[in-house]
Amino acid sequence: MDALVGKKLLNNKGEEVAVSSLGDKVVGLYFSAHWCPPCRAFTPELVDFYKKFKSTDRGDQLEIIFVSFDRNEGNFKSYFDEMPWLAVPYDDQEIRVGRSTSVSAMLCRRQESAGANFSVSGIPSLIFVKGSTGEVVQKEGRGKVSSDPTGKGFPWG
Repeated sequence: MDALVGKKLLNNKGEEVAVSSLGDKVVGLYFSAHWCPPCRAFTPELVDFYKKFKSTDRGDQLEIIFVSFDRNEGNFKSYFDEMPWLAVPYDDQEIRVGRSTSVSAMLCRRQESAGANFSVSGIPSLIFVKGSTGEVVQKEGRGKVSSDPTGKGFPWG
């Protein structure tokens, strides 16, 4: 997972969380941005799913990591404040994702740096991976969350 997101993450209180703490959880990599209308529409749906799922007896099996494509740190912070999960720190995203006006270019750089082919063609995108290995479990996470809002079939692999 370090190759995908680095060694540290942030929780929504601004505290650092070690990537190693993800263990065997299934991790949703949520590629999104404040400026993106479809992202702004999907985020509340994902927040609702996350909160409901985390309150179940299987809640400890899931984590989500926000990978921001925001153009500045202010927008990143404002958008991340709406999310109850973890995020790649904005400064680390500069290194890992790269800043560009082209979302496709950023996604390609992200894929290259991770050494994985997620076949992401736009945002929002939600890809579920194994926390211990980074192996893809489900590429169509957004559709799965929308069609199974209680997570009955989670991790949909």
